[in-house]
Amino acid sequence: MLRRFYEALRAREEERRARFEEFVEWAKKSFQGRLTLILFGSRARGDQSMLSDYDVLAICEGEVFEALREKAPTGVQLFHLSPRRIEEEVGGFNTIVIDAALEGRVVYDGLGVWERLRRLARREVERRGLAKTGIGWMPARRAKRPDPSGEPRPGS
Repeated sequence: MLRRFYEALRAREEERRARFEEFVEWAKKSFQGRLTLILFGSRARGDQSMLSDYDVLAICEGEVFEALREKAPTGVQLFHLSPRRIEEEVGGFNTIVIDAALEGRVVYDGLGVWERLRRLARREVERRGLAKTGIGWMPARRAKRPDPSGEPRPGS
């Protein structure tokens, strides 16, 4: 019984992957040069499960995003960013945008904004002195490690 369940999940996963790839190809053809798509989250990191969705940041104008939303298959979670708001959203530390920029994988960069977005996000994280942890973005502090000799470190 568990074997059939697993096989059904695997078949569902293959179908979702194929639908995602078809969706990306449709978007590239339909909005050539008017869209950037960035896959982020567990699928971009490679630690997804068979139940994980496809988190996608779509950088485009509103009418393009609406068309994408209508066409997106089940299991694709779309997030919108207007190309005119890149600096504002990075500067305001929109964690979806920051995560997509720093951990994401570009699927299509028709707008040519991928490298600029990554550069801005890296700069903002550094400016704020933050680091990504398992629970989110936190102040980057050096972990105080004991000296291997057992002697206290100066200033500790």
